[in-house]
Amino acid sequence: MKYDFLFKGGRIVDPANDRDFIGDVAIKRDKVAEVAKEIDSYLTEQVIDISGKVIIPGIIDTHCHVARPEAKGAGYRMLINAGVTTAFDFEGPIEVIKREITKYGCGLNVAVLEAIYPGNGIKSKDATTDELQKTM
Repeated sequence: MKYDFLFKGGRIVDPANDRDFIGDVAIKRDKVAEVAKEIDSYLTEQVIDISGKVIIPGIIDTHCHVARPEAKGAGYRMLINAGVTTAFDFEGPIEVIKREITKYGCGLNVAVLEAIYPGNGIKSKDATTDELQKTM
């Protein structure tokens, strides 16, 4: 088979590529292989009817706070359910995020940006250049 599976008949919205139409998306080896108004179903064994649904590129959440030890990875699962594929977690601490992802998994790309503020990396709001460089 040419494709692993085919999403058929959904509304495809992709502003970066000027797409907004009813069509099909073919997947091969976990990647989008083709996007078109009509892709022949015989090119795959598995067809998923998405009529009445919208298919979009993965969403990037550029500022989220989901690292909570008591949540057991729930924040990442909520992001996935919302269509997020990449998240920038501003909560930290990095150790908590690494531990959560290792223990519970997350299924998306995660960037971690831990804040620097008095008591977390620097001593006071008047940090010296040397102190900031050592913290980073």
